[in-house]
Amino acid sequence: MKFIKLQTIFPFMHKIKKLSLVGLVCLWLVYMVSINHAANQSFEVDSFKQEIKGLEHNILVLNVEATSLQTIERIEDMSKGLSFVQTEDIYYLTDSKEAMALR
Repeated sequence: MKFIKLQTIFPFMHKIKKLSLVGLVCLWLVYMVSINHAANQSFEVDSFKQEIKGLEHNILVLNVEATSLQTIERIEDMSKGLSFVQTEDIYYLTDSKEAMALR
C-alpha cells in the first residue's frame, strides 16, 4: 500500500480552501444583490398599489361629480324643452321622524 505524503496534499488542500472561500464570498455577494433587488421590487409594487388605490378613489369621485353635473344639466334641458318657468323661492321638505304612517 502506497502512502501519499502530507506535504504533497497540503498545498493542494490550501488552494481548495482559498477557492472555496472565494466562491463562498462570491455566492454571498450574489445572494445580497438578489435580496436587495427583490426588496426594491417589493417596494415599487407597494408604491404602485398605493398609487392605484388613490387613482381609483379619484375616478370614483370624478364619476360621482360627472353624474351630478349631468343630472342638473339634463333637468335644466328638459325644463326648457317643456317651457317650465324657473322659480325664485325654493324650499326643501325635511324628513321628520314623527311623521310615520300608523295603523
